[in-house]
Amino acid sequence: MTASARYAPYGPVTADAAIIAIAYDAGTHSYTISSGDRSQTFLPADKDVATSGAAQLNIYKRTAGNVTDSLTLTNAGSAGAFTYRYVAGGYWQRTDQRSDGVVGTFDAFTYGLRTPDSVRPRLGYASYAIDLLGLQAAPDALASVTGTGRMNVDFVGGDIEFSGTGRSAAVRGLWQGDFSFGGTARLTSGTTGFTGTMQTNFFDGSGTITGGFFGPGAEEIGATFKVASRVDGYTVGTLTGRQTPGAGPTLAALATPTDFSLNGDSLHWGLMYAHDDVPETVSTSLPFLALSVGSMHVDPLAHTYRMGMSPGTGTLFTPEDIVPAETTAAVRTYRQDDGTISKTLRVYQPVGSDGTLLLSYTGFADYEITSRETGYEVRDRILTPYGLMTRDPLPQTGTGNYAGVVVGSAYGTGANARYDLRGTATWSVAFDSGAISGTLSPVLAPVGASTAFDAGTLAIRGSIYASAQNRIDGVLTQKQAGGPEFSGRFLGNFFGPVAQEAAFAFEGAFPRTRPDGSTDPLTVIGVAAGKRQ
Repeated sequence: MTASARYAPYGPVTADAAIIAIAYDAGTHSYTISSGDRSQTFLPADKDVATSGAAQLNIYKRTAGNVTDSLTLTNAGSAGAFTYRYVAGGYWQRTDQRSDGVVGTFDAFTYGLRTPDSVRPRLGYASYAIDLLGLQAAPDALASVTGTGRMNVDFVGGDIEFSGTGRSAAVRGLWQGDFSFGGTARLTSGTTGFTGTMQTNFFDGSGTITGGFFGPGAEEIGATFKVASRVDGYTVGTLTGRQTPGAGPTLAALATPTDFSLNGDSLHWGLMYAHDDVPETVSTSLPFLALSVGSMHVDPLAHTYRMGMSPGTGTLFTPEDIVPAETTAAVRTYRQDDGTISKTLRVYQPVGSDGTLLLSYTGFADYEITSRETGYEVRDRILTPYGLMTRDPLPQTGTGNYAGVVVGSAYGTGANARYDLRGTATWSVAFDSGAISGTLSPVLAPVGASTAFDAGTLAIRGSIYASAQNRIDGVLTQKQAGGPEFSGRFLGNFFGPVAQEAAFAFEGAFPRTRPDGSTDPLTVIGVAAGKRQ
């Protein structure tokens, strides 16, 4: 795993993958580095005590005439930046001081105790805190680069995503400043290696990354990268990291106030009631009260929620608004009622709230506003997922199989036409084509004197938005032969660092017919949330 950069004064800068060998002689305590026709041995006497960092780096230098070779190696350790138990980073730089300037090469590599292919994890997810170290080279500038970030690995689907921030410090010229980096990769089948792409916002850099896992249980990672920029330069370096508990932040571990963007404002339903609690009109096209919610603010320490069109707007629900009689381990219910307008928020708990499904990154909420008028009342309602969405772009390859639960309600007009909706859903996502397919099995439990209704099994058909954006939509239709006709749609997102979870809101209707021949559609609204299997 190496990359090599060649630079010359005001000449072309190139970067290529290279084969490099590092050998340690225990008798002489020396390191020999070789690549192609280049080779150099570094002895203990070559250690540059003045520039070596006692805790992180050892730097060796050898000079012969106008040529100086330097070798930088990260130290072993169990904590802190650049110090690892099983992987190390190495950087070999050769400079030739010529009359017309400096010509040099820079090789970045990782080495250590690779994870055996046979024991690489095949299940679960892992998150690694990573360090970046390398060199930026352009025809008229050199800069050292350092950075930190996080790499998330899906051992089931084979997807890897990473991101971070860094700083370049000028060695020659004025090329320096803060930058961000990120990319995606895929596990190489049957091995502990991975390959992928990497981008930086420093002069629109784009390139490749190659790496692997180190340690008996893939406790650490090491990778090399080369990134080309639009100013005819390259950044070459290493990413090294160690596994940290969990795969990034979770909803349960949320410790700071957070605003979540919602798609819920695209799916509404409205109910117009007579005062005897009999629905007279049901609509999913437009809300009667213009209920529009695009943001959900969560303060986990204060236990408050705010539902509004944008952050900082809308209704704030506090612990004083909790309705104890309607609050359980699965759902927390808040209500504000001034006698004319009633606002109810039901927040489904994100971790094991339903007793069967453990969600780490996804929650869902049920928000309802009731306005009382003379002789009737109007209710608007939104069910929406929320949570820690997967960052764009989504995985580009592989298939994700998701399984989860369904929560919602169904209403018809007239008396005795209310149902509580529960059920299950399974769906597959082809990340290369964006196609989504699956089934949703709703169970409608009658409320009050409503009669039983067999909803059958619904087919899920949809796709990911263009350019791998984190947004999915599609249609729901009746799949079960002989089942009641159904027409509906859904809209949702992926959640978790590497799309470990997915959820969507849905609405639709069963076009029922009364005995007198008139139509009485049963309108359905709900949320499906699942995790990748």
